[in-house]
Amino acid sequence: MGEIETSVSIIRTRGTVIAIIAVDAVSGKVSDTGMRYFLAAIFLYLMLATPTWASSEEARAAYERGDYATALQLSRLLAEQGSADGQVFLGVMYEYGQGVPKDLSEAVAWYRKAAEQGNASGQVSLGVMYLSGQGVSKDAAEKDAAEAVKWFRKAAEQGHARGQINLGEMYATGLAPIIHDSHWV
Repeated sequence: MGEIETSVSIIRTRGTVIAIIAVDAVSGKVSDTGMRYFLAAIFLYLMLATPTWASSEEARAAYERGDYATALQLSRLLAEQGSADGQVFLGVMYEYGQGVPKDLSEAVAWYRKAAEQGNASGQVSLGVMYLSGQGVSKDAAEKDAAEAVKWFRKAAEQGHARGQINLGEMYATGLAPIIHDSHWV
């Protein structure tokens, strides 16, 4: 009897080998043994893999109970998928050093991503960072105040109470330039 030649195919995902399949080199079909290994590997991968979905509610719940490791993992996953809520959570964690080393520049970067997507909480947080001069370039105090006004105004226009309060306080203290605009009069 002739010997059956086989070749081996390796299936990788994110650099991790999840299956090695024995393929009959003559027919090109997956052998029964190869198929069993393949199905077992897929099952194990699905059972052990880190979930690629998360909700901002889960991240918030983990954060509120002080489980910063879980909150960080979920927030980073959300943030990297483009979730503005995840980006804000990640910014907060970097701002206060919860679950990560405190890094105000990194906090600003995540707040900016959320703010540029129109997230009012991200806009307020970014405005606060500019107003306080934390995590942002120290050009001129007036430029930082102007940036703070810009972001507070964007949040205020969405009805965000903290954005409205901060903007009002900036006008009341003279930090914001008075603009004669029918929209605000």
